[in-house]
Amino acid sequence: FFEAHNLLVEKSAKKATVIDKTAVICPGAVISPYNVEIGPNVVVGANAVIEENCILERGVRIGANSTVGCPNVIRHGDTLFMAKNGGWVRMREYSEIGSGTQIEGATLMKDVTDIGQYVKIDTGVVIGHGSSVGTRTLIAGMSVISGNVTIAADVFIGVGVTISNRIRIGDHACVSLGSVVTKDVPAGQTVTGNFAI
Repeated sequence: FFEAHNLLVEKSAKKATVIDKTAVICPGAVISPYNVEIGPNVVVGANAVIEENCILERGVRIGANSTVGCPNVIRHGDTLFMAKNGGWVRMREYSEIGSGTQIEGATLMKDVTDIGQYVKIDTGVVIGHGSSVGTRTLIAGMSVISGNVTIAADVFIGVGVTISNRIRIGDHACVSLGSVVTKDVPAGQTVTGNFAI
């Protein structure tokens, strides 16, 4: 399936990248020549990489050495290979990621990895494919958010947190530092520990 998927993505229509004249692209940054939209007052830090199928809305900031739109590793038996991004990454207005952070692209064509308005993501964080992060959420450094996770608005994710695939974190929830989250977290709740309770 994913071998066919990669062929379809390679042959899909591509549009020339559009970069607003007010955007600041720092030295060494690499922007894909296709399927990227960079809006007004965006800042892309030194040596950052923006892959195909990414939209950076007004005021987005990308830290140095970060990558937006990373591909995903697929395992089939003993075989590992990279799945190309058929979907998109959208970073909404005034969201920001720190240095060395990785935002994975969305694998399937109708999927989106969606970073909401005013979200702040610290240094060295990984956001998995097809995940959604709600408005004004803060994710502290070195956290790992697996694929297809839904984080609602105004959530706090502490340092070094790991969140398993397909988990839902409700509005105003708090996940304490170092927690390993394997179950949904209701709105307004605080969880802590390995496994988080």
